[in-house]
Amino acid sequence: MIVSFQEVSESCYTPKSIPRNASLATLGDFVNYTPSDPIIISNDDDFFNNNFEGNGTEMSPYTIEYLNITVEFDSDVAIRITNTRKHFIISNCFVSTDAYSYPGLIVIENASNWKIQQTIVVGIGMGIYSDSCRDVSVVDSCFIGLWSGIWFLDSKEVLIWNNEFTNSQAHSIIIESITECEILNNTFSKDSMGVLAAYVVQTTITGNLFVGGVHGIEFYQVREGLIIKANDFVNLSSNGISSTSVFSSSTSVFSYSTTNSGIEALPINTVIEYNTFVNCSTGFLSEFDGSNLFSNNTIINCRVGINLGDTGNRIVGNYIHDSTEYGVFLENAHQNRIYGNIIINSGTLNGFDEDGENFWDDGEGEGNSWSDYNGTNIYSIMGSSNSSDRWPSRSGAPYISIINETEIVVGISGVNITWYAFDSDPLSYSIIMNGTILRTETWDGTDIIFTLQGLEPGVYNFTTIVMDVLGLSSSASTFVTYIQEDVTLYIAVIGGIMGVVILSLTLFRRNTRKGFQRS
Repeated sequence: MIVSFQEVSESCYTPKSIPRNASLATLGDFVNYTPSDPIIISNDDDFFNNNFEGNGTEMSPYTIEYLNITVEFDSDVAIRITNTRKHFIISNCFVSTDAYSYPGLIVIENASNWKIQQTIVVGIGMGIYSDSCRDVSVVDSCFIGLWSGIWFLDSKEVLIWNNEFTNSQAHSIIIESITECEILNNTFSKDSMGVLAAYVVQTTITGNLFVGGVHGIEFYQVREGLIIKANDFVNLSSNGISSTSVFSSSTSVFSYSTTNSGIEALPINTVIEYNTFVNCSTGFLSEFDGSNLFSNNTIINCRVGINLGDTGNRIVGNYIHDSTEYGVFLENAHQNRIYGNIIINSGTLNGFDEDGENFWDDGEGEGNSWSDYNGTNIYSIMGSSNSSDRWPSRSGAPYISIINETEIVVGISGVNITWYAFDSDPLSYSIIMNGTILRTETWDGTDIIFTLQGLEPGVYNFTTIVMDVLGLSSSASTFVTYIQEDVTLYIAVIGGIMGVVILSLTLFRRNTRKGFQRS
C-alpha cells in the first residue's frame, strides 16, 4: 500500500508557465496571443464570413485559435456560437474578464461536433456555458478563479478530459440533463466545489484528483448508470462527494445543503468503487433512498468512514482505517447489507446502528473484519438496533503490501525496498530472500525497510512476513532484478504493482498517476 496521490502540475497548457496563484494581471504577462474583438457565430455561414480556416467538415473543421479576447461587462461574451452543425475547434485561446460574465465567457448553444482545447479561461463569473449540444469535448484547458468553469445543459456525448480548475468559487463543472458524459483525469485544486451532476444518464467520473479545496462532487437525481471510480479526494475541508438537497434549474440557481462528508446521499443505480478518501469529515454518507453499491474504496483518517441513513445500499470490500469517530455509522437506515469490509482503529466505535434494520454480513457466511473483535462468538454492533455481524473476523491480521516506489537513488547505502505494513498488536517480522531468512526482528507495527547490499546480477524474490500477538500473519513479495552492463545499473522492482525504474547514478522520476494500492 502506498500513501501517495496524483501530483498537481505546476502550470496549465500554455506557451509559457503560468503560476498556480496567478492573478489576472500576472497572466497577461504570459500570454502573447493576437488581441481580438468578441466573436459571434449565429449560423453556418458566419464561419466562412469571418475567414476562419477550414471548411466545417470532420476532416477540416473551422478553427478559432491563438486569440486573446478580453471583455469588460457582465453581459459581454467573448465567443458565442449558436445554431450550427459544422465541425469547429477553439484552440490555444486566452479568454478573460474581471466582470461576472453571465451566462459565460464562451457560450455555445444548439451546436454539435465541436471541441475546445488548450485554452485558458480566467475571470470571476462563468467560463464555458453550453446548451443543447452533441458530440462535444473540452480538453487540456485551464480555468482559473471563475464562479464556475464549465456548465453543460441538455446535451449528449460530452467529454471533459485532462483539464485543470483552480480557485473556482462555486462548482468547477456543472452537468445538467446530460446523457453519455465522461469526466476523466481532471485536476481540481483549491476549488469551492468540484463537480455538480443533476439528472444525468450514463455518466462516468474516473481518475480525477480533488485536492486542497472544500467540496469534491455533488449529485442530484441521477437517472441511471452513474459510475464513480478511481478518484482521489485529498485534504478537502468539507465533502469529498455529496448530494444536493435542492436544485432549481428553472431559475438557474443551485441551492444545496450538505453535511461534512466524503460521499453523501447518492442516487439510485450508482456504483462507487476504488476511490480514495483521506481527511474528509465522512467517507460515504447516504441519506436518501438509493440502492448504491459502495465497494473496494479506501477511507483513511476521516471523522466517519461510512454513514448511512437510507435504504438498500451494499457496502462491500472497503478498507476503513483510523476514523477519528466511527468506522461505519447507521441511523434510521434500513435493509442495508454490509460485509467483506476491513474496519480498523476507529476513535469512538468501529460500528454503530441506531433505529434501523440492517444486515452486517452477507447472510451466507461472510461478515466483516474488525480490529476490536475478541475472536469468539458474534460481533455485536452498538446502538438500539441490536444488530450483529454473525461471521466476523479480526482485522488485526497484519496488513502489508509492497510499495511501488517511483524514485530510487543508487549510492553507497544501496537501494531500499519498503513494505507498507501496520497492525494494532504487532509482534515480529521476517525478511526472506529466495527462501533464506535474512532477518527476524521485533516489529513495532510500522513500515518495514530493507536495504539491498552486495547482490550479484540476477533475480531475487524478497518476501516479508509480519505477525501479531494473536498469531495472525500476512506476507507480501517483490522481485528485484539486477543487471550489470558497463557502468550503468538497471534495476527493476516488481511488486503489488509492476513498474520499472532505470537508473544510473542520477535519479529518474516517472510522473505517473498514483493512488492507494491494495494488495
